[in-house]
Amino acid sequence: MTDKKRIRNIFIAGCGLASMIFTGCVTTENPSLKAAGDAQLIHEIISVSQKISVPRPNVKMAVVNFSRMLEGQKDISDGVPPRRDSKTLMHRVLLSPNLVFESSRSSAMEAQSFGASDETLEGAPEKKYAVGSHVQSNLSAALMRYLRRKGSMLIAPAILRSFNQDYCSVPDSCPHLSWVERLLLSRQVAQNTNKSPTGTMDNQGKPGLSPDYLPTAALAVRHLSVSLIPVELVIVKDEIGTLLVQPQTFMEENSLCDKMVLGVPSLYFSAEIISAIDGQVIARIDRKKIPKLQQNLNHSILTQGWEPQHETAYVKYRVTLRDGVEVKRTPIVSSSYQYVTRWVPKDRSCKNIQEAYFKVREETTKQFDLYQLAQDLFQETLDPLYQ
Repeated sequence: MTDKKRIRNIFIAGCGLASMIFTGCVTTENPSLKAAGDAQLIHEIISVSQKISVPRPNVKMAVVNFSRMLEGQKDISDGVPPRRDSKTLMHRVLLSPNLVFESSRSSAMEAQSFGASDETLEGAPEKKYAVGSHVQSNLSAALMRYLRRKGSMLIAPAILRSFNQDYCSVPDSCPHLSWVERLLLSRQVAQNTNKSPTGTMDNQGKPGLSPDYLPTAALAVRHLSVSLIPVELVIVKDEIGTLLVQPQTFMEENSLCDKMVLGVPSLYFSAEIISAIDGQVIARIDRKKIPKLQQNLNHSILTQGWEPQHETAYVKYRVTLRDGVEVKRTPIVSSSYQYVTRWVPKDRSCKNIQEAYFKVREETTKQFDLYQLAQDLFQETLDPLYQ
């Protein structure tokens, strides 16, 4: 039998054998081997028996309840109770620069404040300027409406720029003083200088700074904002399988999750009221008020999922036949695919509890009446100054 007939017979036998196993068969000859007298065919074949992935098992669900975490929190107050020494203390209230808009400039060259300032330390002043943190306009308006309703006259801090060095007890440094320092020093000069009874002009024809003209108190607001109170939590399961999120009551308390700390929304008001007459700190307010919640605090979460474990297989191969016998099979990389051999259980309770809480917190923040919460907070903290 000639080489050509032999190769043709191998091709027929090889493709015939391949056709029983594969859906396609493409044959090529190896010229170098043919010239050497050794008949060899290389076939590209397509497998019909692809691997089937193992189906995913059912996931497990549970209900998580946040009521013990949110409804069990109490307002936090670390301030100094106010004292009222004068009926006119809150008559003319100088507002801190962070409560107003364009009228916020309090001095020509607002200086950095001396003393403690470290944003990394809890409770320390966060800024080097004595102007407090940013206050949203809706909250500053709520505070100003409360003060106006109580009968206070609201004085913009920009008025302090009219107190030039003629009315500053330390003329050279007056432009560099903070807004509270400028107020106190200007008050001191006004009290020690012979002013006209009306307070409009002094005896030298200069604008008067009589005590009746100056603010009677300064309201220095450090914080007025929605903030989060960090709470250390434990996760327990009740008798019907509900996951309860509750504050940790003692160290080493058993929990289904490792240490978890989440933030409870609150309205934070931190301020000092300073008497402009003698510089007394009349009150320090540092209070976090937690809103009362009305919505459903139950959420369904996925507690156990499954992670697939994959292996790689191929649709196409190159098969080398020699004398009708397969001697080599090489997968074609471009025809690869993956299939799932098994599923590994994965606990997702802790992660999904946190994600569910973030949704609850967002809903809570949107639903509570911020204006009414602010008015309640101001009544609790500032009303004693007017009684």
